[in-house]
Amino acid sequence: EKLLPVLADKEMIALLWEDAVLMDELSGSNRQLGFLFFYELLTGAFSLYLHGTNHTRTLGEILLRWYHLRQVRWGRYTTGDTEQDVRQAQEIAYLSAVLYGQLFLLPKVPEDRTSAQLLQRGVNLYSGNEQQSERTMPLRSFLLAIKDSFKQYLCSGRRTTFAAHMKDVALRMQAHDRWKGVETKAAYTVFTSYEAVRSLRPRITNAGRDDCVLPPTFEGARGGGGVPVAPFVAHPLSVVGLDRFTCTEPAVLPEGGTVEEWGSVGRRADGSFPFDLAGHPLAAAPVSRRLLERLSKDIAGFAATYNSLMVPRVQGMTSRDLDVLGAGMDPGRVRGILQMLENLIVRLDEVIAEDMKLVERLIYTVEERANHTGYPGAGPSERERLFFVLRRFGGQQARVTFNFLTTAMLSSALEYDLITVNPFVPADEARSVFESVTQVLLHASRTQQANRARAQAHGLRSQLARLLEGPAGEPLPTNTLQQVRQSSSVLAETLCSQRYYVAKREEGGYSLDPRFLVVEYVFGILLRQRQVEM
Repeated sequence: EKLLPVLADKEMIALLWEDAVLMDELSGSNRQLGFLFFYELLTGAFSLYLHGTNHTRTLGEILLRWYHLRQVRWGRYTTGDTEQDVRQAQEIAYLSAVLYGQLFLLPKVPEDRTSAQLLQRGVNLYSGNEQQSERTMPLRSFLLAIKDSFKQYLCSGRRTTFAAHMKDVALRMQAHDRWKGVETKAAYTVFTSYEAVRSLRPRITNAGRDDCVLPPTFEGARGGGGVPVAPFVAHPLSVVGLDRFTCTEPAVLPEGGTVEEWGSVGRRADGSFPFDLAGHPLAAAPVSRRLLERLSKDIAGFAATYNSLMVPRVQGMTSRDLDVLGAGMDPGRVRGILQMLENLIVRLDEVIAEDMKLVERLIYTVEERANHTGYPGAGPSERERLFFVLRRFGGQQARVTFNFLTTAMLSSALEYDLITVNPFVPADEARSVFESVTQVLLHASRTQQANRARAQAHGLRSQLARLLEGPAGEPLPTNTLQQVRQSSSVLAETLCSQRYYVAKREEGGYSLDPRFLVVEYVFGILLRQRQVEM
């Protein structure tokens, strides 16, 4: 195991009795005992030992509370001659959330050489020169990640759940006579540094899961019935009604077709070499002949596929439609397309709102189910359950977060990984939890795709609206027409994008590789077919 740095005995006592922490600023500019010191202490980057016993958790909380009191002038309302007005620092709130394990994400302090030198020497990240400097980018990104994680906590239902949960624990303990007189300090058992880190930073067993089975319908996801899986399998944005907004046309001019009929589509691919190598002296060798034969077959196969390819287009904006529009600006035609785009944007807004509402509710519900300890028959005894709850409240046991559940989707032992963090979750409930996690990832991915299509629709609408400012009947400039053609093509491709790693099972339902799904969720993309194949 990797040994963590330790402050022991004399060094640790100096923090308390010599007021070393209190003499420093929040930035750590005096003794390097500011925000980063507390952050690394509370996240287990180093430990505090006294007489061979680990007191990291308790002393870390004492030091942080002590430092907070100093920041607010020990509660005094008046200021001294050399004092400034009290300013509640956001960083203290961040550290408090870290202390009680409430943040969704705990980013790691940058360890690259440049960042380490800057932290050792000191740097003002918000000065004019450093605010945009590349060398301070890791440090600024680190602080921004903490701020974003804290915002997620404030916007989630975790705050009210945390308070209500502890009130429930207190009432339960009062209701049981056998708990009267029991020493509550048993809930604050001291663990070794590695055990504490392992309890507060749960890890998955492996990342080797390559198959996830989905039912035909997510049961009970919404009131009045489940959500069918089929739309997520083929075209995630099919729920907007693609037939109303898109159509298809050949990527190249069909055999026997004319430009007047199909417009400026692509040229047909020739299924043969553009030059003859048969007469070259090196082509006479057997290996060369086999190579040329293989290349000829590949070229012919590619040409056959390409020449039969159908590509999506926005309704009213096929190649022929745009050729007609380019020859003479028709305001009526443009207004019809603008109205169609308005309807598309409204429908995308509805899908985004519905999916976001469902995602927020499911994330809250999934975390509650994964952290619940009151399942019937899920635990040896009530005493052990309450001991586990108190440990979690005392910061010695991690809560299951949605980030952890998403990571566990990659593990072939995902149910075991969840039960390791919360041993009171039954196996059946764990499976149901991860089915809901899969649903969240699919809905969140569709929301990202819908947002992308919405932005592209707004851009295309702006381009078309500018066309109405010009004279009617006049030919459009080539550059303007090309921009409209490109924007409409990109929008149609986004609307009609599909998943290529989901297969239908003979016994019902679907099968997919969860690793691809997690990548799509994290990066906000839909993988192309070639990316999946690679």
